[in-house]
Amino acid sequence: MGFAEAYTNTLDTQERIDAFASPEGQASVRGVMARIFSEKDASDELSDLQGALVPVALDTLDSSDATPFHFDVGTDSFLLFDDVAQQSHTWIENFSDDDTLQLVGVLAEDVAVSTDDQATYIAFDDGLGAVSKIALVGVSGDFTSVGQINSAGVGELTFE
Repeated sequence: MGFAEAYTNTLDTQERIDAFASPEGQASVRGVMARIFSEKDASDELSDLQGALVPVALDTLDSSDATPFHFDVGTDSFLLFDDVAQQSHTWIENFSDDDTLQLVGVLAEDVAVSTDDQATYIAFDDGLGAVSKIALVGVSGDFTSVGQINSAGVGELTFE
């Protein structure tokens, strides 16, 4: 077995290869390469990286309607992606003003927003019946739209 084959065998799944090849994965690689070949010194680079948003594709997390993926974003500033083309169910804890949730392939007016005293719920579908659901646990208010969530300063929802 050659090196390339042995290395490929260490990758767990096709999903990891796809994630690397995705726009988010390639953007991360480009970002790292730019930093490696920049003229900044190491302390400046570390300072820049500490303030950078950490990208996470929610669609790659193992979830279902019965068992949503629980993700705590309180440890860092996150840029979370969720694509309407792939169904996902995620409970996000500690979503705050330093976090962004980017919904891909859907418009703000197509997103259903509901709340209770413990969370804000976001749901959207691909038009074929596959519904993605996101719960922002700990984010509560009388929100009925994306605009109201964004105006409250509890994190940002953006669209691509």
